[in-house]
Amino acid sequence: SKMKEPLLRKGHNCWRISQVEKLALLFDGENYYKALFDVLPKSKSSIVVAGWEVDSRVGLQNVSPDYPKDLRSFFTKLVKNKHLHVFILSWRPALYLKFDRELFAKFRWWNNTNSKVHYWQDKTPFTFSSYHEKICLVDGSCAFLGGMDLTKRRWDTQSHKFDSQERIDGDGQSYQPVHDVQLVLSGKINDDIREFLQERLSLKSDKKVESNGSKIWPSTHQPTLTNSTVALSRTDPKKMAWEIEAFYIDALKRAKNYIFIENQYLSHEEITNILGDKLKELDGPDVIIVLPLSYPGFFERAIFIKERNKILTKLKKKDAFNRLLIVYPEDIHKKKNEFIVVHSKLMAIDDMFFTLGSANLNHRSLRVDNELNLCMEASNNNEREFIRDAVSELLAEHLAVKKEMLKADWTESVSLKKLVEGFQKSNGKTLVALPCTENTTSEKLFQWLLPFVDIKFALPKSYFNLGILLSLALLVFAARFLYEI
Repeated sequence: SKMKEPLLRKGHNCWRISQVEKLALLFDGENYYKALFDVLPKSKSSIVVAGWEVDSRVGLQNVSPDYPKDLRSFFTKLVKNKHLHVFILSWRPALYLKFDRELFAKFRWWNNTNSKVHYWQDKTPFTFSSYHEKICLVDGSCAFLGGMDLTKRRWDTQSHKFDSQERIDGDGQSYQPVHDVQLVLSGKINDDIREFLQERLSLKSDKKVESNGSKIWPSTHQPTLTNSTVALSRTDPKKMAWEIEAFYIDALKRAKNYIFIENQYLSHEEITNILGDKLKELDGPDVIIVLPLSYPGFFERAIFIKERNKILTKLKKKDAFNRLLIVYPEDIHKKKNEFIVVHSKLMAIDDMFFTLGSANLNHRSLRVDNELNLCMEASNNNEREFIRDAVSELLAEHLAVKKEMLKADWTESVSLKKLVEGFQKSNGKTLVALPCTENTTSEKLFQWLLPFVDIKFALPKSYFNLGILLSLALLVFAARFLYEI
């Protein structure tokens, strides 16, 4: 039979296909910040940070006791006596999110830093949309991308201990365990990432993101993949680019053995329909989905738990051959109402397809917000081994077992679901079937906001404003009409 067409297609499910020289996965905040803060002091020309939120109260005491208390002082010290510019692009949130942000951040960055540290808050061109990418590019030669912003309450160790004394934010408050994954990359791909960031930066400044040809790599982590072909995929409604969504759909349709997903949300209709179709296939794949038990925010719980319950019920109905596991990470040492925040955004299929980045599995991330994911289609044993290893590492973390043990058990004859079930009765930390949880009465009152929170299509701000004006005009007209009657 003729070989299957390659999955990756430029302009359809990816923006660029490029080369990485070195690549490694950084599991959880501790590993990400260790690698990032190993690389930052080595920079000579430019650092670009793009995030949904960049908050100076990162809690640098966890990275090193020698570091200043906040990110502003860190960068100010870093640019001294160097020809180094730091560019920070943070999303400027809508009103209801402002309360959780650092107060007067713009003024504080301007007032407390060196003139070579540039900080902006960016508005998106669409109503209710956000810049959601999480990228850090150092000297154009070392890039980090994934699910983690450089902000408060992201740092945690892989053990996610509930009683950790270290998990304290910059304000001295302790917070729930949080699970996430980031990538570190070197090689040609960083020219594409630089171009991606430069486009946004050019709207703010005439400064160029310099690449000084240096080769930086964190001394804290060995690369787990070298000299490989990967792709970058975007969600960018302004460019009509929905490449991440297309990659998910295309890769899921080709799944044969297993689908492994870790995500903060699960509310995207088309993707969940495909998962349902896969579960109905006679010889289809196992479907393992890791989600958080709950959400920290009142809003999030009100809106996403209701949507998630619908999808849980739908998928369970379609699971004709008992191949579905929708689970959350559980720990017997937690107190009531505590849970591990699952914030990672990744998918692995058949040791063949892999994606990781900033995009959640909701309509907003795949249609309306700005996102960036790395996507992979394995073409050799090293790449297949990398994908299998990533899944093993994540499962080993959740199930509190040694990765080597788990990998040894994952043989030809053992399906991924059987593998997970074999380790589920582990020592205090495990993965448990996600229940349908009821929203409280007060949460139910806010469920009408769903179309605005998980918005399905990008609405230009001018249209939105026009809509409000027309509604007001209509009200005035109606009032006059009624008065005249």
